[in-house]
Amino acid sequence: MAMETILRHGPCKRFTPIGRSFYFPPAPQNIHPLGGGLDIWFGYHQSTRLGQWKPLVNINLTATAFYHAGPVLQFIADFLQIDRGQLQQVGCLRDRDITRISRELKTMRIAVTHLLYRRKYRVIRLTHESANNKMFTITNPDGGSVQISVAQYFAQNYRALQYPHLPCIQVNPEQKGIFIPIEVCNLVEGQHCRKKLDEKQTAEMIKFTANPPKERFNKIKETIKSANFNQDPCVREFGMKVSNELLSLDARKIEAPTVRYSNERKVRPRDGSWDMRGNQYFRGADINAWVLLSFSNTRFCRYDALECFAKLLCKIASEQGISISLPASIDIIETRRPNVHQILTQVQKKFNANLVIVVVPGNDKAIYGEVKQAAETMLGLVTQCVKDNNVVKKCTPALISNLCQKINAKTGGVNNSLTPGETPAILRKPVIIIGADVTHPGPSVEIKPSIAACVGSLDAHPSRYAVTLSAQTNMNEKKEAIEIILNLKEMVLELLKAFYKHTRGRKPEKIIFYRDGVSEGQFHQVRAHEVKSIREACLTLSPDYQPGITFIVIQKRHHVRTKPEDEREGSGKMRNTPPGTVIDTTIVHPLNFDFFLYSHYGLQGMYILQWKWAVLSFYCLFKNPSSTFRRFH
Repeated sequence: MAMETILRHGPCKRFTPIGRSFYFPPAPQNIHPLGGGLDIWFGYHQSTRLGQWKPLVNINLTATAFYHAGPVLQFIADFLQIDRGQLQQVGCLRDRDITRISRELKTMRIAVTHLLYRRKYRVIRLTHESANNKMFTITNPDGGSVQISVAQYFAQNYRALQYPHLPCIQVNPEQKGIFIPIEVCNLVEGQHCRKKLDEKQTAEMIKFTANPPKERFNKIKETIKSANFNQDPCVREFGMKVSNELLSLDARKIEAPTVRYSNERKVRPRDGSWDMRGNQYFRGADINAWVLLSFSNTRFCRYDALECFAKLLCKIASEQGISISLPASIDIIETRRPNVHQILTQVQKKFNANLVIVVVPGNDKAIYGEVKQAAETMLGLVTQCVKDNNVVKKCTPALISNLCQKINAKTGGVNNSLTPGETPAILRKPVIIIGADVTHPGPSVEIKPSIAACVGSLDAHPSRYAVTLSAQTNMNEKKEAIEIILNLKEMVLELLKAFYKHTRGRKPEKIIFYRDGVSEGQFHQVRAHEVKSIREACLTLSPDYQPGITFIVIQKRHHVRTKPEDEREGSGKMRNTPPGTVIDTTIVHPLNFDFFLYSHYGLQGMYILQWKWAVLSFYCLFKNPSSTFRRFH
């Protein structure tokens, strides 16, 4: 902690700190707009951690979205995706536009331009009244009170407004009732956007940040040099020195297991992927009746497009081993705001369908949520959603094949399995694999329950799962959501009972528990509470039931990046670290049992989805398959 503070002291004064990263504003010629009033700011992540033999500084390139500094008028135009000139029209902003803008600007800092000195405020909200109509009381020189509009006040004291028909911004302190016209407000530079980016913005972000390993590592070297730790007065005062050289270390590459399909057909994955053409699912599902339901605009997604989609789906699904016929019905819902629950209830009763494929409009995210809420939490109906654009413009065999894999798994089939000879010994006996995570609401959400979820396997493949959810409103003294799963005992007990029922009375001899979303600082807390809760769930099921428990924490956002020293040993056109690579020396914790794993192929730029696994508690040992050593940076 002390070393972290010392090394962060200098960058904190020079750059904009966000979490453990530092960002700097782009030069005017290097601004990369994301749309919606957002720009990309580049920077670097910096953290200090203990390695196996010595302390290490972890440096990685980062990028995030910041609000574009400048006139609030321009931000509103960008946010609503309209031309700024349209804001000159009276009635250009509807009530719902004002509500959206107000929600976006809440708590942001603005600077006003009508004063001779620089003054900053924090936004509370936008008014629904215009500057012409927003009235307040002022005191005359003779002591009397008079009502005056914001527009009149500015005309008398500063200059006449060009946009008096637009709302005002109310700013802190709220009790003073300060209302400022939008046109004299600028967004202050350096305000981080914490909300989730939409699909278009995400695509733009990936386009600008996906770099090949060699290019990324060269930029990281430049970043280390520019950080200039050894010239920092604070670092020198404490007698510390930081090497500018990257670490070299050994890694192992574990070979992928053979994948088994129907009729004992086997496929050996290469670089983390394989082609299933010519193979059928290990066990194909039986779909007795299904319905194709479209909520899309009929002018875009017409009946004939839906019919073509249904025919291709049936053809490919049958080739891959699913028992399926043409849909019992193809329905198009033309209601503007449909009652999704009512529609799905009617479909279920009328057709007794065990699958409903729902075509959702790409620009309406609410429909997807309503479909899943009604089908999965109220009706127990299996649904598969597909975007209308994929039905109309991207209805290819490859897309349908991927869709069929999801449909087969959801409707009771088994897509593939491991070959018996390669199945690990631990999986040859009854074992349940459980995955758990806690989802926390975003900072803009006022009602803040966290949702804990656990998913547990029910068969030996494993391909069948049970799920259990729990809402928790736990808060610490700082009003921050706590990562601990409070009701884990009850949730694990529910999964164990589901396993017991599915296997006709067999209890798992081992429990492998994968836990996401836990930082190193929470390891002790999680181990003390959650491992105990799992054990209590077992004893509740049966007083003498004490299976082996392996509790594994998985971390994604650790910023460790590697590349092969010899590019020829990389995979794909980017020459990334190949899937199956395991690192368990040098950069791992000196005491914890942890390792890094590249579990799949990186499609764009440098492989960034590298996983760190920390085994907190274990009562059984794993045998690794054959592996080979490689040298990595």
